[in-house]
Amino acid sequence: MRYAILSDLHSNLEAFLAVLEKIERLKIDKTVCLGDIVGYNANPNEVVDIVRERSITSVMGNHDAVASGGKDASNFNDHAREAILWTEKILTKKNKEFLSKLPASLLFDEKFLMVHGSITKTDTYIRTTFDAGDNFSLLRKLYPLATPLLSFFGHTHQNIIYKETFDEDGTSRVLEVDDNSVKVEDRANYLINPGSVGQPRTTDKRACFAVFDTSSHKVEFIQVEYDTEKSAEKIIKAGLPLIFAKRLGWKG
Repeated sequence: MRYAILSDLHSNLEAFLAVLEKIERLKIDKTVCLGDIVGYNANPNEVVDIVRERSITSVMGNHDAVASGGKDASNFNDHAREAILWTEKILTKKNKEFLSKLPASLLFDEKFLMVHGSITKTDTYIRTTFDAGDNFSLLRKLYPLATPLLSFFGHTHQNIIYKETFDEDGTSRVLEVDDNSVKVEDRANYLINPGSVGQPRTTDKRACFAVFDTSSHKVEFIQVEYDTEKSAEKIIKAGLPLIFAKRLGWKG
């Protein structure tokens, strides 16, 4: 079985369509999303419509929670708040209802855990090996009999792999795997961020997602080119903060 793991679509229709085209060429069996379907970019309804129509299993991101009316935007910065309130205004009733019913986490096909932020908090970041260590501890408490433990998370917009191994005395060691892929080993645990489809926050502005192959036990990051200028122009035309166009590489 081959899974495509997407995250942080953020209303970017051009990026999403390019990724879906790549997924089709790769002959992926199932596609899932780690949340933040909306926010920042200018096509929230179109992106949610595709997620719904294709029955892409998703969990709820912090932007999804606010846009659907389930949470306020008090902890958002000014630009993000402006964009999500704009999104909330133009989302259809059907799409708001869809977002509002997304789960906070999901154990998918008994193969891996899906979360948006940390293991237990949608809007908390995993940014360091220290953060990862805390979350590995949570995972081991939640799933004491599972091995290996594999969880995919989003929220940071940066693709990254954290691996937990154990010394002979049981001491946990967490390291960051500096590679574009990793083979999932039986005696290790993994927290993997596939990066962002709609707004990567790395030097690479391409849309990014991950593929998990259960036959080879391999997780690999995939980068996809798309029309960033078109996405940026839509942001500007909609009157959304220019910072979001610049994050796509728009020079202005």
